[in-house]
Amino acid sequence: MRAEYDFTGAERGRLIRNYGRGATLLVLDPEVTRAFGDADTAGRVLKALAGVLTRARRRPAARPRARK
Repeated sequence: MRAEYDFTGAERGRLIRNYGRGATLLVLDPEVTRAFGDADTAGRVLKALAGVLTRARRRPAARPRARK
């Protein structure tokens, strides 16, 4: 291990815990991580978006309006 690696405050196995429960691990593009500030924030936003998409798929399609 390189001397410059600092694992102060790290939690061993934090990400692998959910892997066995069907979680999918993603590697975020550095640009995406910068947009959200950190990976945890990006994860919260993606979970919220997934909820919105799920609800939108369950909603019946709107009927088109009749033209006059």
